[in-house]
Amino acid sequence: MKESIIAVQKAVNDLMLDDIKGLVQACLDEGISPLEIIEEGISKGLALVGDQFENGSYFLADLILAGEVVKEAMPLLEARLDPGAVGQKGKIILATVEGDIHDIAKDIVAFPYFLAAGTHV
Repeated sequence: MKESIIAVQKAVNDLMLDDIKGLVQACLDEGISPLEIIEEGISKGLALVGDQFENGSYFLADLILAGEVVKEAMPLLEARLDPGAVGQKGKIILATVEGDIHDIAKDIVAFPYFLAAGTHV
């Protein structure tokens, strides 16, 4: 795996809000596809955050900060992701309770599907 993708994973796992945009941009500059950055960098970084939470190293505040790190990166990726690269297999309905500000997980799951439909998260 490329070092730049590993750096994105680490930035998500280490809650590096100030560094994520630069690391994602470096991946894009290397020619790494936005979908690969999402799947191999961001998603795997979030999985590491989940592991940290499960073993008691991270707490709810850390999960929220990890979501903010991902929110920082997504506009760079959204602007360059080809909606046709995601594909479409059916319809999915995702929602949060009205007024709930903790919608990052829904947005992360929905991101590729919204792009395939030509809309925005």
